[in-house]
Amino acid sequence: MKFVPFFLVAVIVMTATALAQSGKTSVADQLAAERAELTALQGRYLASHPVLEVQRARVAELERQAALPVPEPGVMREARLELAGLQVRLAERHPTLRQQQARVHALEAVYREFPAAPDELARARADLAVYELRYGEAHPRLQAQRAKVSALQRHWTAPGGTPAEIRVARAEVEALLVRYGERHPKVIAARARLAQLEPGGGLAGR
Repeated sequence: MKFVPFFLVAVIVMTATALAQSGKTSVADQLAAERAELTALQGRYLASHPVLEVQRARVAELERQAALPVPEPGVMREARLELAGLQVRLAERHPTLRQQQARVHALEAVYREFPAAPDELARARADLAVYELRYGEAHPRLQAQRAKVSALQRHWTAPGGTPAEIRVARAEVEALLVRYGERHPKVIAARARLAQLEPGGGLAGR
């Protein structure tokens, strides 16, 4: 395992994450960008430099994804790229690596169960997997995340033709109520967002 300067890796990760999260960048386009970044780094560092090793791992992962018959969702792509970089940088039992592995496994599970899952549900399930490693059973953050996942899954799977954006907004209000209570500014703001999407007031009027 080699130490990689954090600020250099951060630049690589932030750039690629922004592309993956946008949902508008194809695997092919992101692969081209990552290859261009690798070429630029090769002009600045020796072949054995750890920053190059991280970037090579990211390019290899995108090449694997580009060969898939059906592209993976952007959230999944983002998580796999982060894992590829961490596997180069960190020891096998490092907590950060184990947490990212849990995140990837959780995303694989959610997309098997809900192939069209919204990003909010996918990320919530992935965060829950990380919290289960990080916190004890009674920790309030773990309990709040479980409530969030439960609300998202319940609203996402509810029958009817309600748009996904409204389903997610309803779940957000419900989860924030459990964590913060009726008068908290985050709950008030979430209710306002829901009211904009659902003129009848959604949960605010129930």
